[in-house]
Amino acid sequence: MLSYPREDLIAELAKHSRYIVCARVTKRPIFAFVDATVRPNDMVQVFAFDDDYSFGVLQSGIHWEWFTNRCSTLTERFRYTSNTVWDSFGTRQSASAATAR
Repeated sequence: MLSYPREDLIAELAKHSRYIVCARVTKRPIFAFVDATVRPNDMVQVFAFDDDYSFGVLQSGIHWEWFTNRCSTLTERFRYTSNTVWDSFGTRQSASAATAR
């Protein structure tokens, strides 16, 4: 059980059959689809998208460059933060950034 229920996130994920995740702290973010029945914890960055296009955007070299220039770090590892990386990344998905937390 999570320390707080994140009802807004869970409601958004329920609209999809899968969603995209990556580790919040990593040397290189690897994005993956996760079944919507899986409940994420705070160590996972969640993107409430179930389409291959969004997955491709997240895996792209442009997103990687943006990520490495905008993120914070924890020792030598990058830390993905939705407010400094995703919210400022100019894509059509940015309107749904509140769900990418």
